[in-house]
Amino acid sequence: MIELYEMGGYFEMNIISIVGGVMLFFIIMRTLKVDNKWLSLERTQKIIRELSVLVIILGILIQFLGLFSVMQAIEAVGSVPLDLLAGGFAVSLLPTLYSLLFSVIGRTSLVFFTIRNR
Repeated sequence: MIELYEMGGYFEMNIISIVGGVMLFFIIMRTLKVDNKWLSLERTQKIIRELSVLVIILGILIQFLGLFSVMQAIEAVGSVPLDLLAGGFAVSLLPTLYSLLFSVIGRTSLVFFTIRNR
């Protein structure tokens, strides 16, 4: 798992981890039903919803930026072996898959909170 994290790029994966960690913090706050004048239960749920969308958008954006730079490198070199190209595409999917994991956790928690409130 650590190897996949490194392959995805420290900076990119750290950005996704920070947004995902903040989302997990709000999930914990909502699970513990922390309700005060700054953070109501409804507001916490809205924040979780927005962060779960933001994390997947960041993952896709990072993937597209990586693919763009790869395409520029291929254009500069001219010819690239197919196995090297396939490996590059696999590595470019790692941030998207990592962000998708956080997004699924966030969206699943929203379903859980909705069911539990009724």
